[in-house]
Amino acid sequence: MPPPVFGDEFNDDVFGPTQWDVIKGNPTVSDGKLMLSGGATRTEIQSKARFPSGILHLAIESSGWKSQHQTTDSSFGFEIWTGSNGQCHFAVVFIANGHLGVLRSQPDVNNNCSGDPEHQAFLPISNWDAVRAAGTIFLTLMWSPSGITLHLSDGGLNHGQTVYRAEANPPVSLKLRLNADMGETFEIGFLRLYGLEEQSILVDDFTPQPEQGKSFWFHNRLGGDRGAIEGPGSGNVIFGEGMVTAQINSGTDSLRGVWTALN
Repeated sequence: MPPPVFGDEFNDDVFGPTQWDVIKGNPTVSDGKLMLSGGATRTEIQSKARFPSGILHLAIESSGWKSQHQTTDSSFGFEIWTGSNGQCHFAVVFIANGHLGVLRSQPDVNNNCSGDPEHQAFLPISNWDAVRAAGTIFLTLMWSPSGITLHLSDGGLNHGQTVYRAEANPPVSLKLRLNADMGETFEIGFLRLYGLEEQSILVDDFTPQPEQGKSFWFHNRLGGDRGAIEGPGSGNVIFGEGMVTAQINSGTDSLRGVWTALN
């Protein structure tokens, strides 16, 4: 399995300054988790590096997930403030009230921006109340020039999704940004960013369909583990919670697979 292009398992006792910048607040690391606790102000961090696209995997725990009718500024994903005056705002983020947020400013001829982004989209995630009920959410956010797919799971039977393909999709490289709003607390178990050359496929629905000859990633919605298989051909993918058999059909670009066993 190729390593992520960016990742943090938060196994150190000190928050890693080599990969992250602290924008606000006091993030801490303990027991293999990153704690983002917004008190009187937000706690917000961003990666030092920028990324043109990618597949982001996060495990996030909170006892205070908002309903889709409530407001929050807590968000997790890709985001940047840029431009000559630093006011051009671009984002592809999971908002902690069960929405996908997509923002794209339109800079003027001097690369300046003012006001809210000209292009904005806020899409509700299906089955949000069931997904958030257990407190822990496994996130897969796939951002590419052609579109955005956000999938959430509680690590069990509940999962939700939304898809966006329109003009608000940012055309610039973004940083990873994790933001806890005032009065809200989140624990991040892991963060892994993979390149788009490796496709992410949910074992329960096997979408999107991959191209023949590529390597394929399988995400186990039961345990959050990942495995890989090279195509064309067939074989087994072993996860912490079970096993998947998958085959790339000869001469086609379709993938089929079924659960064959559970531990």
